[in-house]
Amino acid sequence: MYNPTGKAAKCRGYREIPEGNEKALKRAVARVGPISVAIDASLTSFQFYSKGVYYDENCNSDNLNHAVLAVGYGIQKGNKHWIIKNRRTWLAWALLACSYAAAPVDRDPALDHHWNLWKKTYGKQYKEKNEEVARRLIWEKNLKFVTLHNLEHSMGMHSYDLGMNHLGDMGACGACWAFSAVGALEAQLKLKTGKLVSLSAQNLVDCSTEKYGNKGCNGGFMTEAFQYIIDNNGIDSEASYPYKATDGKCRYDSKNRAATCSKYTELPSGSEDDLKEAVANKGPVSVAIDARHSSFFLYRSGVYYDPSCTQNVNHGVLVVGYGNLNGKDYWLVKNSWGLNFGDQGYIRMARNSGNHCGIASYPSYPEI
Repeated sequence: MYNPTGKAAKCRGYREIPEGNEKALKRAVARVGPISVAIDASLTSFQFYSKGVYYDENCNSDNLNHAVLAVGYGIQKGNKHWIIKNRRTWLAWALLACSYAAAPVDRDPALDHHWNLWKKTYGKQYKEKNEEVARRLIWEKNLKFVTLHNLEHSMGMHSYDLGMNHLGDMGACGACWAFSAVGALEAQLKLKTGKLVSLSAQNLVDCSTEKYGNKGCNGGFMTEAFQYIIDNNGIDSEASYPYKATDGKCRYDSKNRAATCSKYTELPSGSEDDLKEAVANKGPVSVAIDARHSSFFLYRSGVYYDPSCTQNVNHGVLVVGYGNLNGKDYWLVKNSWGLNFGDQGYIRMARNSGNHCGIASYPSYPEI
């Protein structure tokens, strides 16, 4: 209970700095002092930070969920950074965008054999010892999460189960938007010509950038990918322009063009009925979902429903069908994380559950 006799300070007002203006923030820190800021706290990588300038390409400036204090700034080995106070710890940061507060734990030696077996199964290799230690801690955390979830699943508490797949230690190029776009166009090409041709996601990663607002491995938009293909009069085949999982120089060659796009259609936001009709009558539809939860990337089977899933979308996928399993309506969704994800690369996501995970928020499909 507040007691005025113990009053230590008072505030006569406050000021807000222009949103997104790092120069204004720098001036305020220099002239006024520490500044309260909000950051994205959804990534696991922050909890294993120890030193250096922190930068994670998956950080999202649109998903602010953690309050910290900007107390200074500087340059370390050529990298500009903010000095951030996070409760009792201090961080040097490259940009105001990412954090998650959690204390690292010691490795469990009883899991050494299982860790080595998992690495061998999925061909995991780490260049530095520090990286392997960090990944090992993430892996152990996820293993415990999977074990507890599946125990609850066996007691009827969940409609899906989890498994330790190749994503158990996280990390990859964020080109989901490109795979969603080429997947939708591949389907249209198959429906029109009868031929199934793999199209180049790397073509989109490298070429549909500046003008279209896409950022390669740092994210993008399916609709802007479609617009690039329209403006470019085509997209190369995967065979001629293979996926490299990294940003590169645009190497589009019209001689290797495998498909074109005449236009694209955006469906009404939030309407699962319209999404269902489009999937049935037009074919696979590109959608964006909230995929930031461990339960998503460790999904194995069943109908996925996580009450913590929001409509703040951050991942592009492809809705290829719909159905009902054990009395639960679902969307059949193709992900871009390989066959080791989920059910051979697919996940069944709850349908008619209030636009779960935002799946019907931004649907679109191309036409040839």
